[in-house]
Amino acid sequence: MCSIMHCCLLLQGEKSERVLQLTSDMIAGNSADYTTWQYRWEVLQELHADLTQEYDFTRRIADESAKNYQLWNHRRKLAKALGPDTAQAELQFCKDALDADAKNYHAWAHRQVVVSAAGHWQQEMEYVQQLLQEDVRNNSAWNQRFFVLQHTLDQYHSLAELLDAELNYTAAQIARVPDNESAWNYLWGLFTLPGCKQNDMARQERVGSWLWPLPYWVFVIIHA
Repeated sequence: MCSIMHCCLLLQGEKSERVLQLTSDMIAGNSADYTTWQYRWEVLQELHADLTQEYDFTRRIADESAKNYQLWNHRRKLAKALGPDTAQAELQFCKDALDADAKNYHAWAHRQVVVSAAGHWQQEMEYVQQLLQEDVRNNSAWNQRFFVLQHTLDQYHSLAELLDAELNYTAAQIARVPDNESAWNYLWGLFTLPGCKQNDMARQERVGSWLWPLPYWVFVIIHA
């Protein structure tokens, strides 16, 4: 019945409070319905609705389907419309999703958009370090750390300073779990930054000191 009514109202182009409620019901029944999400957004715009009220709605959907593309697309529209003052609310929304599933691609992608727009690079680096402290094998967190690093290169006086800081950090994480592929991939990634070459790593005495105590198979992987 709701589906028939929805089609009728859609064809009529009605944008009202009752249609807004109808889209809520429709999305609750099928949260992947792109047409209904899009129409809901158009209704919100037409009614000049208080978009902050959408937070509760999207959170309810996230509780049931946190990997729903349409949900995150809608949330991104909200963030863009409401501006940078809502950055903390968006980051918390992402954190809640990642607490439930640390590999939620949509949550990480949304964080990147929000952090980039608001410039919360230091806060994001601290968040990532907390995640890695909790789980050093969290590959998504390593990827996010590299994302932040790529966008904060100008905060270092020189490439040597950057490498010194990151090599120290990465060395400590490798020491915790020597066979952690994510940390080793991050290490190699450092030498893909602008101005770096992978063969520069051979001149890093610190890296050489890590390799010596490690099992033979680690050398095989590194030099493969």
